[in-house]
Amino acid sequence: MDALAGLRLRVTQDYNNEKKVMTGVACGVDTHGCLQLQQDNGKISTLFTGRIDVIY
Repeated sequence: MDALAGLRLRVTQDYNNEKKVMTGVACGVDTHGCLQLQQDNGKISTLFTGRIDVIY
């Protein structure tokens, strides 16, 4: 069970000194324990690292 499932999140990642911010709804974890985020555009992303903020 994922405590973040169903919550609206903002995830900030720093990759190659560039910040990328995604928002969406957490839809669980995959078999590797990575967060699954359904972005506002409908795409599901697998997130390995990043800062996670719960937003309302």
